[in-house]
Amino acid sequence: MDSDKLKTFLLVAQLGSFEKAAQAQYRSQRAVSKKITSLEQEVGIQLFTRKTNRITLTAAGQYFIGTAQDLLQSYQSALQQLQTVDQQTTVLRVGYFSIFEAALVQRSLKKLQQKIPTSQFVLQELSNEHLTESIINDNLDLAFSINFGIDPLALTSGLASFNLYQNQMVLGLSPLNPLAKQTVITQNDLQRQPILYYSPEGSTFLLESFLANNPGIQNYEHIQRVPSFEQMQLLVALNQALAFYPQGLLHANILANLEHNREITFRPISAPASQQTYAIIAFYKPTNQNPLLKQFIQLNRPD
Repeated sequence: MDSDKLKTFLLVAQLGSFEKAAQAQYRSQRAVSKKITSLEQEVGIQLFTRKTNRITLTAAGQYFIGTAQDLLQSYQSALQQLQTVDQQTTVLRVGYFSIFEAALVQRSLKKLQQKIPTSQFVLQELSNEHLTESIINDNLDLAFSINFGIDPLALTSGLASFNLYQNQMVLGLSPLNPLAKQTVITQNDLQRQPILYYSPEGSTFLLESFLANNPGIQNYEHIQRVPSFEQMQLLVALNQALAFYPQGLLHANILANLEHNREITFRPISAPASQQTYAIIAFYKPTNQNPLLKQFIQLNRPD
């Protein structure tokens, strides 16, 4: 699929106008309209309802926004790999599950970079399902994911892993929420609360993990995926929903700012400690002969 069609579709959806999208892309309104029509013919369904001086997304168009974003992200990641990889230098291809692991990824890879300054890395943010598939198919050398009640490698054989970090899961909520006055959030409190989780791709892994570890959540429809970390933060801060956060990994700048401004309050969840314990794991294929991977394991794997 032509990536320019996807970019044009997302721009029109954002601006709500062929004319405004044309101005932003420095092309004619007719050219933008033809791009959208061509895309609609390709997917076989109408994405916009066209009226005089007004266009709106159809239900299918609303749904397609997430798909278009995922397709563009995959395409851009592929381009990044092509532009980054130096054929004369060994490259470590690394995948990670979410922004929460970013600090751990950076710290562990920095050890490798300090030992081998010529190290090059290709980084991708993917769903857990996509990470394991990419490791098995040799599209990634190393991946980072979260073990929260459900082993991310439970259905996968032949992969090796080790824990990089372990702590407790907590709940993030707006100070405007009455639950913020409590020191602990109980399982009963979770029964009818809208809860969000962040995943860059369509994935049910975290949904299943939250349900397995929190019996107070009786209806899985109350848990919704959001495609961007920023959207999750905004909705929680505005008291539109709650969200699970990994305690100890809340020191990224954006999270630290939220804590400082008290836009989001973090509370422990009333449950056995084992139910709320999570671990960040690094996993890989033991048969992978990438020398950088071997060095990474030596530097970071606990004795």
